[in-house]
Amino acid sequence: MNSISIFGCGWLGLPLAKALIKKGYSVKGSTTTPEKLATLQQHGIEPFLINFKEENLPEDFLNCDVWIFAFPPKSKRTDGEWYWQAIDRLSTLASEYYSKTIIHLSSTSVYPDTEGIMTENTELTMENSGNPALLLAEQFILALPDTKTYVLRLGGLAGYDRLLARHFAGKSDLKGGNNPVNLLHQDDATGSIIQLIEEEVEEGIYNVCSPEHPTRKELYTHDCQRLGLPLPNFADDNEKGKIISSEKIQEYYQFKFKNPMMFEYVLNM
Repeated sequence: MNSISIFGCGWLGLPLAKALIKKGYSVKGSTTTPEKLATLQQHGIEPFLINFKEENLPEDFLNCDVWIFAFPPKSKRTDGEWYWQAIDRLSTLASEYYSKTIIHLSSTSVYPDTEGIMTENTELTMENSGNPALLLAEQFILALPDTKTYVLRLGGLAGYDRLLARHFAGKSDLKGGNNPVNLLHQDDATGSIIQLIEEEVEEGIYNVCSPEHPTRKELYTHDCQRLGLPLPNFADDNEKGKIISSEKIQEYYQFKFKNPMMFEYVLNM
């Protein structure tokens, strides 16, 4: 599988494309921003300006060995319907353009916001899902015939220029301090995807999330301390949230960052 099309070269899609090119793959990448075409080309990515709401998509972009869907809905409140409709349409096109493999980047937000351990076998419905649009999109992917399909439920993306602690720095009376975090460093997101492409991995659903889960209070206090930001203050409450199990993917992939407290950041403070 030498040719790969990445649908959405954003915060995750772009570094993924760059990593794949370093490994010798031919990569095509889409963007909705005309100014970004030159950036993609500079990194050796064949650039395409694509709006997935358009009726006709470039055949040169569609015709390849692997498709990677890396464009999440910007908001489940405003464009969830558009998102699953776009995935449905692209899934139909897959059989026409002989894509051998589809990797769909979903999110652990499909799981309900209830206490407990969530695995790939946790029963999800449109009624209990935390993000029904994502769940519906997953179902379209998994129902495709004659195509090897993967659904990766990614934890909250962080690392390098994306520091979640910034949103909590210096704030008081914050809720949910005892909730465990379910985060994923950019390097482990790209690394796990490449592992699926290069190894004989059984198709299906995989949670991709750092195996260790400090509480929000522990993590964001720790990150603010090490980066010199004002410390957050969390209220005393008994809230406890879900823990996303990544045990299944660890049969194939070893995490670089097992604990979010060890995430690497490169920040312009």
